[in-house]
Amino acid sequence: MSKAETQTQSVIVLEQEPVIRYDIVEQKGKEIEARIASLALDTIEANEANLKLMKSTRAELGREFKTFEEQRKMVKDLIMRPYLEFEAKYKEHIAKRFKQADALLKKKITTVDEAILAEKEAHIKAYFDEKNGFDFLAFEDLGLKILGSKSYKHYKDTIDEYLLKVASDIEAIEAMEHSDRIMAKYRLYKDLNRAVIETQLEIKQERELEERRAAQERAKAEAEARRKEAEAKRQAKEVAYAMEMMQQPQAPKPEVPKLYRATFTVTATKEQLEELKKFMNEKGICYE
Repeated sequence: MSKAETQTQSVIVLEQEPVIRYDIVEQKGKEIEARIASLALDTIEANEANLKLMKSTRAELGREFKTFEEQRKMVKDLIMRPYLEFEAKYKEHIAKRFKQADALLKKKITTVDEAILAEKEAHIKAYFDEKNGFDFLAFEDLGLKILGSKSYKHYKDTIDEYLLKVASDIEAIEAMEHSDRIMAKYRLYKDLNRAVIETQLEIKQERELEERRAAQERAKAEAEARRKEAEAKRQAKEVAYAMEMMQQPQAPKPEVPKLYRATFTVTATKEQLEELKKFMNEKGICYE
């Protein structure tokens, strides 16, 4: 037994174990069970006629149970009271001091661990900068979480593998169609599959857009050709009709009769003058 354990035992001493006598609890439980069974609660119909009986029975059982609960709580209080008093003193005089010391040491340990990890990360980052020959890569792209439990060799091997993979990806891209476009996306995502898929998708969308534009242009040109064809047919019909009219013999122009002016005085009745006016109008004779 260590010295610390010996000191602990001499500080905290339980002089007498609490004794709770409950020998007759089981027997009492059986008596209660039998008495409740004698009430035949299952056979009581839940209706208005039995409402008063159910309430009084429930109240009686509740009062009896409350008596037992008060005894249980009294025992618990008698047992717990000295323990709670002891626990308060223990936390104030012992636990508090250990926790304060532990918190202080933890803070100091954390400070040292963080400094060690920061130095380790700086060393690993310097190794990456030394080995990295790609201007689009950054140390953060690796997503490394520097842990004290892992060796420098582990991280250096990880960096070497990553850079080899990037070199392999670039070599594969250079052999692909549309390599410039794929490489532009690879520089952005550092993911070969994503770069290839997004480039292929863009090219497909561009081709579909170009096909739609070409189809629209063809449709426009075809509509214009149909319009011009219809206009040419219309003009041809008009020319043919004009030629046909020119080839037909023209009817002789009617001779215009020579007009003579005559002045005379008429002596007649009003009715005769009206008849004369009507006659001259019908014949188209001008008069003043």
